[in-house]
Amino acid sequence: MIVLGVNHSHNAAVSLSVDGELVFHIESERINNIRYGWFAFPAIAQIKNHVSYIDHLVISGTHPVVSKMDDLCQMDAYSAFVKSLGKSFNDHEFFASDLSSEHHLTHAISAHYGSGFDTSLCIVKDGSGSINQTEFGPAAEVATTMIVDKENLYIVDKRLSAYKKLSETKRIDSHTTVSPYSSEADAFIIVSKALGFGIWDAGKVMGVSSYGKDSGYSFFDEEGVTNEIIPQIKSSSINNFQSGADLAYAIQSGTEDHVISYVLKMIEETGITDITLSGGLFQNCVMNYKILKALPTGSRLYVEPLSNDAGTSIGAIDWVHRMKDKEYSNKRGSLYLGGIPEYKEIDNSIEATPKDVAKLISEKNIVAIFQGRSEAGTRALGNRSILYDPRDPDGKDRVNVVKKREWFRPFAGSVLHEKASEWFDLDKLEESPYMLYAVDVLKDKQKYIPCITHVNETCRIQTVKESQNKKFYELIQAFYDLTGVPILLNTSLNLAGDAIVETLDNALDTFYNSDIDVLYLPDIGKMIKKN
Repeated sequence: MIVLGVNHSHNAAVSLSVDGELVFHIESERINNIRYGWFAFPAIAQIKNHVSYIDHLVISGTHPVVSKMDDLCQMDAYSAFVKSLGKSFNDHEFFASDLSSEHHLTHAISAHYGSGFDTSLCIVKDGSGSINQTEFGPAAEVATTMIVDKENLYIVDKRLSAYKKLSETKRIDSHTTVSPYSSEADAFIIVSKALGFGIWDAGKVMGVSSYGKDSGYSFFDEEGVTNEIIPQIKSSSINNFQSGADLAYAIQSGTEDHVISYVLKMIEETGITDITLSGGLFQNCVMNYKILKALPTGSRLYVEPLSNDAGTSIGAIDWVHRMKDKEYSNKRGSLYLGGIPEYKEIDNSIEATPKDVAKLISEKNIVAIFQGRSEAGTRALGNRSILYDPRDPDGKDRVNVVKKREWFRPFAGSVLHEKASEWFDLDKLEESPYMLYAVDVLKDKQKYIPCITHVNETCRIQTVKESQNKKFYELIQAFYDLTGVPILLNTSLNLAGDAIVETLDNALDTFYNSDIDVLYLPDIGKMIKKN
């Protein structure tokens, strides 16, 4: 059975499975470079490169596409798409399902099946979940009232029975109106805007929070986010970096405490100790690590690597397969699920080995690596990455300038799996292949990797096994053999405002329009040097 999942909310994306195996995933932004875009068709167009027909289409999102998938009288863009898709597959018949009104459930299912747990307590938190319009004006007008899920709790087992614990909360405008029922993600959005960032820039708030201190801000009470949040921000006099950092510290630390307390309370109430997390809030790698450390002995934690809305297309596919196959399981494996690159003759390219490139990195060259299929999700994992020497104390500033990022933003480290515990406090982690945790850098190692040791003495890490990414592993190993440090600074291959590159042409454009020194193409054993 071939199943196509399409997410039509922000982070528009498609996922494709064949006989229960996830074989392809891509966000539209990788194709059209429109960050966080809602338009799924660029991603949909890639499907014909992988299959000639589909058996089942399932749509995820944040609001229903049409009330009846077979009622083509409701001719919006997506109902037209259902019809046109059949034509593009030579009228091969397929079934269509719409799970858009179960946004949080698709998040939860994706996390549950990705974890491989038999039964899990699935916690979903994001800015807004399923939007069910309840009061309509004339056809040309938008709804005046919406029901918006902000967080939900599910118990999910192999039979896919789901228990929804938290009910919907009424909202009118999820990003400007604040009520006692607002979510932590709402608070991050408000703080982000107050600091001069955008609504998608919670990661920047997380980064700058490490420079802040406790200055009396409080965003939470016993029930959750307090409705005093806007007056506090308006009166906070954010007039310099430190006052902004203090505000960021308040929302970061307050969210950590609140969510940890919630997770522990739900474990106690349900007796379930295997925890899965999904939704945009759980892209917060600093909080994820603190949740992990706070779990009681015997608990296990799985954070869905595709916690943004793009990942709901995978959860929707999991739902379809589970309805068809009672024994279905799909523990998350490789995230290298993007397009297959095409190579061509490249001017000025020269032969290169991992040892050659490791030497260039050790000499403080900024190296972009492009290989294999692109990574699903928001983290570059060695196939579309910019790499640098973590030993350089001035390296963070240099790479941030090249990427056109703010100076305070930290960088991740990719480390040989077998060496990770010698450099980082992994606590309960056996591995961290998806960069989901910012862990403590061991005290005696911080002086050796200042470039990736953040001001709070943490580093977001990717552990790399040879079986996971052979060519990337060989490069880190070559750097280790040369320097004694089994780690490379790793950040995504893109410039500020751009999506992570997808094709070789994208990589070449980024390389030639930046101060990156070297582009390494291990698939063909070549590199391009500017100097």
